[in-house]
Amino acid sequence: MIEVYPALAKVKGKNEGYPAIQSLLPPNMTAGTDESDAAICALHALAFAINGCSRLLPPLVGPSETVVDVARHEGWIYYFAPEFVRQ
Repeated sequence: MIEVYPALAKVKGKNEGYPAIQSLLPPNMTAGTDESDAAICALHALAFAINGCSRLLPPLVGPSETVVDVARHEGWIYYFAPEFVRQ
């Protein structure tokens, strides 16, 4: 199980995802809805599962070596690299 927050893939102060994320969602999906947030979470799950094996979805950012022990006990929120979502 991984923990993700769809808000981390959204433009700050808006309901819609960053263009790189929004382009992967169905065009008829309304931004900011539970359906849209679930789709963004599903993209995170897919990215975690394929671990960088696709150019469309980069691997998620995981805990660095300096916090990996803490993350094992406290948990970690996985997210797309900012350079990907904000392009």
